[in-house]
Amino acid sequence: MTEADLLEHLLSNGDLLWSQMQYWTSVSFGVLIAAHLAAKRLSWIILIGFVVLYTIFSSYIGQLVKLNLETIKGIGADLNLLAESGVALSNTSLSFLEHFPLLNETVVGQLVRSILGYGLLIITIGYTLYCKFKSEE
Repeated sequence: MTEADLLEHLLSNGDLLWSQMQYWTSVSFGVLIAAHLAAKRLSWIILIGFVVLYTIFSSYIGQLVKLNLETIKGIGADLNLLAESGVALSNTSLSFLEHFPLLNETVVGQLVRSILGYGLLIITIGYTLYCKFKSEE
């Protein structure tokens, strides 16, 4: 693959990753709004089903995000191999290799990403259950 092909794949996978995260966040806010507005009207069976489906959906999105992260890291490795083979990379490629956060992710970055992901899942489920308990008082 050429440098241009690799950059195109890197950018398109970055866009796909961002779209998946936005979609998951939007669904999470939809669940929060539904829990807030409909807690009195939902039976426990429907609510538990809702929480289970949201958890499965979140797991699926998590798998897609992990796949995209691995793909992005692979593209970065391919760019490095291209540079090591003697091809002079453009400033754009060099900038991506040096500054693109997903290519140079630290342990702290992985920890923050995990906390944000699991935090949103736990808070969404917790708030949904809280609204149901509160509505029964």
